Amino acid sequence: SNVDDEVWQDEGQLMKDCLQEIWRKFGQIDDEIWGKVVVMERNHRVAKAYLRAPELKINGDDSGFDGHCIGLSAFGSHPDEVKKRILDGIRLRMDGSGNLQVKRLSKSRVLVGGVEGHKTSPIELEREVTTTVFDLRGYRDMVERELRQPFPDIGQLE
Repeated sequence: SNVDDEVWQDEGQLMKDCLQEIWRKFGQIDDEIWGKVVVMERNHRVAKAYLRAPELKINGDDSGFDGHCIGLSAFGSHPDEVKKRILDGIRLRMDGSGNLQVKRLSKSRVLVGGVEGHKTSPIELEREVTTTVFDLRGYRDMVERELRQPFPDIGQLE
């Protein structure tokens, strides 16, 4: 792929391109895959991975991606101060009901956007507290309500 294909100036276009990439490969993606992680350094994609294991740790070590952990220091060049701040990172988990939960393990601040009920602004995670960032039942209910409307607003479902 072309280097320019890995750089985005617009967050909306990044999301559209990532979704198009998934749709192109959809028939080839294993049924056990539940998510995709894209590692960005500023506006440049430095790594991507499909998630199979129900739990993923993202931290500051240099292990790269092994299916259960992403060590961000393996991607790009990070000063020691950045590595030290990421350190223990976060744990992302999909529970048995399809909900996504995140727990901050690091002492450093972690902000998460798109959290249920806080869609317009990121929230700060509390250390060692599990936060649900996606509620599958709530999403299904919202889809059903919207589709019952005389003129459903598909944008409402994003």
